[in-house]
Order: sequence, then C-alpha cells, then structure tokens
Amino acid sequence: MYTTNTNFYEDIFEESFGFTPEEAAENMADESGFKFKEPGAIFGFSDTVMMSHTLSPSYTLDMESNNSYEDYKGSGELSLSFTYVLFIIIPLLCLFVSGIVYRKKHTDISIQSFLSGAVGIALIYSLLLTFLSLFSGFDYKIKHSESGESLNLAITTAYPFFQTFFKGLLFGIVFSMLGMLFSINYRQITKQLESLIPYGNAVHQGFSAFIRGFVTLTIVMVAILISKINDAKEMLSVLDVPGVSQQILEKTTLAACYLGVQLSSIVYSMLHFTPLSLKGEGDGESGEISFSVFSGFSTDGDVMEGGDLSYLDLFFSFTNIDLYLKLAMILPILLLIFAGYSMAKSKQSSFVSLAVLSLVYSLFVSAIASFSAISLNGLFDMGDGENAITFSLGVSVVQVFIGSFILSYIAGFAGSYLNKFFPGSLK
Repeated sequence: MYTTNTNFYEDIFEESFGFTPEEAAENMADESGFKFKEPGAIFGFSDTVMMSHTLSPSYTLDMESNNSYEDYKGSGELSLSFTYVLFIIIPLLCLFVSGIVYRKKHTDISIQSFLSGAVGIALIYSLLLTFLSLFSGFDYKIKHSESGESLNLAITTAYPFFQTFFKGLLFGIVFSMLGMLFSINYRQITKQLESLIPYGNAVHQGFSAFIRGFVTLTIVMVAILISKINDAKEMLSVLDVPGVSQQILEKTTLAACYLGVQLSSIVYSMLHFTPLSLKGEGDGESGEISFSVFSGFSTDGDVMEGGDLSYLDLFFSFTNIDLYLKLAMILPILLLIFAGYSMAKSKQSSFVSLAVLSLVYSLFVSAIASFSAISLNGLFDMGDGENAITFSLGVSVVQVFIGSFILSYIAGFAGSYLNKFFPGSLK
C-alpha cells in the first residue's frame, strides 16, 4: 500500500518539478561535497489517513544556491487531488464501530439522541483529524553555508485546515449514525429512519438505491478485472501508469479491488448523463477530451486531431464498451423505479417525498464523483520564468448532481405510477 502510494506521488512530483526529493538532495550533495540526510518516503502513514478522508496535499519547494560561479533560485507549488476510493473504508469502519458503542451506552431510540451522539463523535473525530493534519506530510530541509557559499532546500507539505475539519465532521456524523442504526437492526439499517424523521422512507429509498447500484456495479467490475488482469499486466507495465506498481499488479485480487472500486466510482457517475472529461493546460496550450455514454468522444482546444479520436471510437465499438455502458444505465434506472414503487406501496409517495429521494440519491452519486476525480495544479519557477500547469480527470460534480436528480425523480415517479397497475404487497 505505502509503496504504491509513494511511487504515485514521487512520479507526480518528478513529472512536475523535474526531479524527486532524493535527486534534489543528491545534486546538492555533489555540488557542496557534503553528504546530507536522505529525504525518506514522500508518502507515509499519516498521508494514508488523510487520503482515506479524501484529503490531498499541497507541496511547496524552495531552493537556492549561491557560490562564486553563479547564483540560482527556484521555487514551486503543487496541489494534487487524488484518492483511492477504497481507502474510505478505514474511517467508515472506525466511526461505524463508534456509533455502535455509543448506542450500547445510550439505549434511547430517538433522532435527538442519535444526532447529539453523532455530532459529539464527529466533533472529537474532526478535531483529532485536524490536529493530525498539522503534522502530516513530507518535510525536508537542507541549510548549508561555508566560505561565503550557501545551499538551501526546503520541501514542505500542507493539508487544508478548514477542509480537513469539515470532512472529519461530515464523515463522523454520517458513518457514526449508520453504526447507531445498525445496532438497532442490522438487517434494516436506514429503513428505521421511517419512524425517526419526516420523509424517513424517502431518505431510506434514496440511500438504498445508491448503495445497491454502486455495490452491484463494483462487484461486476472487480469480477471483470480479475478475469482480465493478467492480460492487462503487460499493458499497464508498458504504459507505466503512475501509482500502479509491479508489486500491486502481482497481487491480482488486490489490484482488481483497487482499480474496480476506482473505475466503478467514475462509471457510475457517468451513467447519469455526465461525460468523463480529461482537461489539461500548460506551455500556453489547453485542451479537453470528453467521453459521453451516448455521444462518444469529443474534443475542444489544442488536442489531437478529430481523426485520431476515431481510433478510440473504433476501439470502444470493437470491444463493445460503449454498448456495455449503455446497458449499465439500466441498473440505476431499475433501482430507482423500484424505490418509487416501494414508496407508493408504503403510501408515502408524493412530489415532496420524491424530491427528498432524488436529493439523497444525487448527493451520494455526486460524492463518489468528487472522490474519484483527479486534479493537479502547479506553478513553478526554476530559473527560466514562471510555468503553470493544470490537469484534471473526472466528471463534473454539478452535472452529476443535476443529472442524477432528474433521473431519480423521473424514475421514482414512474415507479410510484406502476403501483396503480401492480397493487400487490411488498414483503
């Protein structure tokens, strides 16, 4: 795990700055004739904890060299947003257990008791997480001065303070609340909200539709990857994908889980009428390549000629990927129809309850779209003028929210309408 993440961040760092921290230290050692301490791993345990909360670091570089031959000064800032979605299971389990423990000590079953407990747990958790963020990340400094010559190197890492506190609070409330509901009846976790809050059934149906759809797609994706991973090993090794080390590829099941959850997060977001976009800007050029389930590939800006994209379209058609994606859209539609149908069966279907269902569902779909997105922003000055780069890969969270809300409302309404034709009882 650490090796994979360290390789990923070192690859990104090297691509952005032109060298790794270890290479920077070696160059300064060669220049001064002194041996400095080794920088160590750029990614450690505390970084894994931060990543599991979808928090990403910002790196700052300052280097300066003054001698009788020349003076050199370089600086740079790099902000990277990337999360292995699978890592979210770490805080989920911790807070889930905390909710169960709280419920055992406070047996009162009421939304007031649950909210006060969840908020209390979340406050303590977010404060601890924020405190940890102050000491997390890579930090390496060199200061050397002799005979009028000096060498200075500083590479530091920072995590966003307020974002850390907010995400810790949000994770704490949601996950600990699920633990409390689980402790009452593990077979019907969110269904118990029906008796606790207004429109509890709508909240339950929206959450359940998301969980069923995402988990089903993930299981299918992981199964496909396990069957295909051996064929993909050679290709991924040749492509040298950042973060995908040979060690993880040798562990077929682990690699399939990592990639399966990550790809499922992206694909499930795309199933709600939202294209996957790859954007880049640097050296005075910018461009974008998008892929939509229905319209295929499209380009904008200074990117490859449209004729080259025809090969991608041909590949997707030849491998039936475009067909499979269209068929995959049936999954959330059927689950949302069933959700609307279930609400009608419970005599709790209305325009407002359908809106609540759609809101809950779209919030969770938007969340995984945000978790799976990758972005990079950098500003560098290595002595040859300032250079800025930006890169992003993912789906628009705003588009996902709008698309999933509209889809869930229409499908939920269709499901509730089916109750008129199939008035049988649900068990």
